[in-house]
Amino acid sequence: MKTVTKTFKLYSFDELDEGVQNKVLFDWINFEIEIMNEDSLFYDCVVEMEDMRTPWFLAECIYEKHREDIIGIIDANDCLFLKNGESFETIASLGE
Repeated sequence: MKTVTKTFKLYSFDELDEGVQNKVLFDWINFEIEIMNEDSLFYDCVVEMEDMRTPWFLAECIYEKHREDIIGIIDANDCLFLKNGESFETIASLGE
């Protein structure tokens, strides 16, 4: 067995560039859309987009209406990211 150690520079959401922050938010939103149900905090956007018959704008609607909510969730969970916005939790799980 070999053990490899690698050092990562990790950033909080606030430390990321604005473009990378938006990537993080849309990655998070797209994941949420995949698992969303009627109990979701963001389900109001599903209803609105269905009423308007524009479901393809769901991610943008969530971004516009709930951006600060999502940032609050990210901050409350102390999420860390690589400089490119990739979630460190995703990378860390690869080693398990």
